[in-house]
Amino acid sequence: MLIGRTEEPLREVAAAIEAMGRRAMVDVLDLTAIGEIEPAFDAIADDLGGLDILVNSAGVQVIRPSVEVTEEDWDTVLDTNLKALFFCCQVAGRRMLTQGAGKIINLGSTFSVTGYPQFTAYCVSKGGVLQLTRTLAAE
Repeated sequence: MLIGRTEEPLREVAAAIEAMGRRAMVDVLDLTAIGEIEPAFDAIADDLGGLDILVNSAGVQVIRPSVEVTEEDWDTVLDTNLKALFFCCQVAGRRMLTQGAGKIINLGSTFSVTGYPQFTAYCVSKGGVLQLTRTLAAE
């Protein structure tokens, strides 16, 4: 199941997966709509017979000097890159605990551990992804 905000790129990836003889489904969803995550994951589990692996790779970035970052910029990046990721982990994690198995892969980047000019919110969000992943692994 491929989830994202923009349908066309999802359809392209689904076609590539299907060309390899695998099944692929698409769900257009803005993961920052936190209340929609659980119903979407429930539908995935129903359609595919379970939820075994979650790969969190959604991300956005705003490139501008820190002194020019707006509250809207900050919220857009952190809501997508960190908040939505956490709630996807939470929903999937609950299901995986009940099943007794599952894998969650959270994609960070070199920005998780390195600061970079004009990527303030992005670096903060990816640093948060690293710490969140460590914390969830410890639990």
